[in-house]
Amino acid sequence: MDVELHQSSITDSGFVGALVQRSDGSAVLSMPSGRLQVERDTIARAMLGQLAGVPLGELPDPYRLTAV
Repeated sequence: MDVELHQSSITDSGFVGALVQRSDGSAVLSMPSGRLQVERDTIARAMLGQLAGVPLGELPDPYRLTAV
């Protein structure tokens, strides 16, 4: 899986990241800095797992993945 990690400038406390799949199949994972490593790791794994079609358990509250 070809994924680039970008640091997001979004400072909203409710924003934990975004994953965008490009038309060539590559993806961009954008995550804000200043978050706990465990939070970043958990959210990144959940987003990438969803993109890869890997069945994963539910995220802990208050996290939810939303596809748009």
